[in-house]
Amino acid sequence: MAQAMEEDTPKALSVNVLHITNEARMTYGLRHQDYQRYRKHCTHRISRLRQLLHLSQSMKKKDTKRKDLPAVVEDSRYLELILYEAERAWAYAMELKQESESSLGTRKHHHAINKLKRAYQHADTLYQLSTQVSVHRLDALTMKAYAMTIKGYYLTEKERWKDALDLFLAARGVYEALTQTGQGVHQEALYCAAMDGLEPHLRLCAYRLKIDTSQGIHTVLATGTTLPPALETELESVQHTHRVVPVEMTWRATSFAIKDTMVADAIARAQEKAQQHKNLPTSSDALDAMLLHWTLAEKAARKSLQHHQEVAAKVTCSKSNTIGQEVSWVHGFSVYHLHAHSIQHRLAQISTLQGCGEEKQVIQFYDGILKSLGTLRQHCRIEDDAFYMELDTLTHYYKASRCLSVADMYAKEARAPEAIALYQRARVYTVQAKQSLQQVRHFQDTLLTVQDTDLAAIDQHLRTHIAKTQALWSLAHPEAQTDITHQMESLTLEGKTSALLDRLEEYPSLPARTAGAPCLVEFPPRLQPVACKPIYFDLAANQIQYPDALADKVGRAKKGWSFFGFGQ
Repeated sequence: MAQAMEEDTPKALSVNVLHITNEARMTYGLRHQDYQRYRKHCTHRISRLRQLLHLSQSMKKKDTKRKDLPAVVEDSRYLELILYEAERAWAYAMELKQESESSLGTRKHHHAINKLKRAYQHADTLYQLSTQVSVHRLDALTMKAYAMTIKGYYLTEKERWKDALDLFLAARGVYEALTQTGQGVHQEALYCAAMDGLEPHLRLCAYRLKIDTSQGIHTVLATGTTLPPALETELESVQHTHRVVPVEMTWRATSFAIKDTMVADAIARAQEKAQQHKNLPTSSDALDAMLLHWTLAEKAARKSLQHHQEVAAKVTCSKSNTIGQEVSWVHGFSVYHLHAHSIQHRLAQISTLQGCGEEKQVIQFYDGILKSLGTLRQHCRIEDDAFYMELDTLTHYYKASRCLSVADMYAKEARAPEAIALYQRARVYTVQAKQSLQQVRHFQDTLLTVQDTDLAAIDQHLRTHIAKTQALWSLAHPEAQTDITHQMESLTLEGKTSALLDRLEEYPSLPARTAGAPCLVEFPPRLQPVACKPIYFDLAANQIQYPDALADKVGRAKKGWSFFGFGQ
């Protein structure tokens, strides 16, 4: 074992046990619990590997001895061959166990136990071979955990609950230690899936041993025995050598860890360049370097997110949602800072160009700002409602600013109708921005903010320029004012004999009001046609039973039966 646990050499063999078994199981039958199909696949794979390694048996009947492995193993396919033999025996045991549940006899159950024993023997042979050849340390530990898991299955069928529980706990401890070695999202998901697969067996052993599991699986983990000293020492050495400390970050009151070293390094370099640009705000080189590094950080985060989505589609574990949320937050953090710094750069250019006659270029900058906000809404997939409300406020504010710039350009060109229409549209966007800002209350990030003073400045600009544009238009079109005055003067309000209720839009002159009382409503009202009463009302009236006291009051005797007035 000491030889396998030395530092990895360039010629060290590598066999990813969990990746091989997970791919084979999910592809060939175990997605639908078809153990027979998976067993046949393992048989076919073993036959193919024996042919490739020249270990296949002769067709002669006298030659029945199986060829042994070579003394020096320099090909990882030898390890893969033993792994598939263990998988075939395990699949055969699970198939027999399924059949034994529907049969009354015990023969198949004993047969399944023997096959599990054979699977454990193959798994132990795999681990022993890894101690004799040069194998990666992490792969050797994975083989050890795999062998302990198979043996735990065997002891569970033998109803040796205590020994099985210790093996399952040891295997889970190995997998848990390997999750912190920074081998990537895929390998971490495989380790977590292996740990999830051990949990039902841990609960079964705890139930048989009468261990309380009401507080969760942590109660079972606390009752387990410690790992062997040699294995515990090896795990500590591996964690010390391969452990990757995640970078903890906090953004928008949410803490998340960056486990990908490439992404963490890219974000750290981008933040360093951003600090340099903050110290030298007028340097174009610092600005270009900052935007370039944030672009690289966003690209690395997006690649990590895509890789996690691909892994989640293949391997599902209990921590998939947690890991996915962390990766989404990392990607959202990089996307936000990239576009936020880009928006700040455009705003600085807009403030420089205002008043210089470059209205078209200013409008183009506003278009770029709105495009960046749309990209933030589309690609920042974080669970934060306040973030999207802030984006709404920013979008309405910059839409109002853009409409204001376009309206000012039209106003300078004496195109008053277009300018006034755009001013009205800018006022609508401003109202929407105020409503969104009341819901947001305050921005959690200082890179992109909108204050009440900004909206008040837009309101003041709108009121001033709308009045100015209308006044200039009136001075430029005096004939329109003359037409309106003539129409108002030619408006007659006298000689109306109809009621005032029918002509509320007209106003009588003062002499008409003093001459006599005005006709408010038409009295008596004019006759209007009324729809005929349907016949079924008469049918219903014939069925009404009036009380006797009512008949006495009207002075009539009680009537008998009648049909439309006949038969009384």
